[in-house]
Amino acid sequence: MFLLSLASAATLTGDHLAVGVASDGSLIDSAANLGILHDPDGGGGDPAGTDLLLPGTQFETWSLSTSEYTLTNAIPSGTGSEVVWEELVDNGQVQTLRGRLELPDAAVDLTLDLPSDRTVLYTTFVVTAVEDMDDVRLSRSVDNDVDYGFNGSYNTTNGAAAGVAWSGSQLSDKAMALASPDGVGGVCGWCATPDAILAGTVGDLDGDYQIGVASGLGSLAAWDSVEVVFVYAFAATVDEAVLLAEESAARKDLDGDGLSEDEGDCDDRDAWAGMVDEVPDGIDNDCDGEIDEDTSISDDDGDGMSEADGDCDDTDAGVTDCPEAERPAPGVIDDLITENEAVPGGCGTPVQAGATWLIGLLVLRRRR
Repeated sequence: MFLLSLASAATLTGDHLAVGVASDGSLIDSAANLGILHDPDGGGGDPAGTDLLLPGTQFETWSLSTSEYTLTNAIPSGTGSEVVWEELVDNGQVQTLRGRLELPDAAVDLTLDLPSDRTVLYTTFVVTAVEDMDDVRLSRSVDNDVDYGFNGSYNTTNGAAAGVAWSGSQLSDKAMALASPDGVGGVCGWCATPDAILAGTVGDLDGDYQIGVASGLGSLAAWDSVEVVFVYAFAATVDEAVLLAEESAARKDLDGDGLSEDEGDCDDRDAWAGMVDEVPDGIDNDCDGEIDEDTSISDDDGDGMSEADGDCDDTDAGVTDCPEAERPAPGVIDDLITENEAVPGGCGTPVQAGATWLIGLLVLRRRR
């Protein structure tokens, strides 16, 4: 195995997961000494065992291969290409990190999404061909060493099937799965490339192995684009992790509101967008392109006054005022908006507790 010290791109933290991201898009933050930490109960304590990835080591990879080359972790030999990252975006519900890799024949856009309250990590690739590309394949793979902190063992319970691969602890209630629709799972000694994954074992194989999922994209003509989603899921058992990974990969609902972009969600990172009814919160809840229409703070009849301003009939432009006794009490509408903002999806949502437990874990680790 190869070890590289890579500059970190960011650290994603939620209620149950903390994930380090290297500058090349692999899941390791060398600066924070962080791989993947899974806190099942969200209590903020030190999770049982160690990282699912050993801290400070590069045992998670993504790879792009074509008929002309194989690229592993965004470092093709001699190209000098690197992922250019945007600032981490955190709206209180989903943390999002976006990066772009420019290659001579393609552009690769990579997005990582970590929902704050769920044990899944979405990694989405969009490959856009700049020139014709043949036999394009994309993969992710990981070496789960969750038991190392208990007994120094690298052995895990592993397996793979169509579109999914899994790895679990042999000693504790921790398991992970990796899934991608239309992909092929594999277990092998070093699954760093799509070809290695495709040549790996399908079925159960316990021991010190890696798991991976490869997706064949076929040929791309110049300026064709294709999207591939890989989902990591974490649970107490392998069966639970596999089910969560497969369901999350098949139906990409980042904010967990029951609606995906394909189903009409206009903002899949905000659970308040995609609702059936509009509420007065400054968000387009019903995804119709209008904000707060037909609510108490909108001027529906165009007379310059809303119900919040004292309009007793906001369907009739001829009615612009109402008796003092019928007007809403001062501050009522502001209180309503504040209440809407205080729940997940509102602009006033506080930073999630994930960052706090991550800091505590890193301090505990360094004291040991």
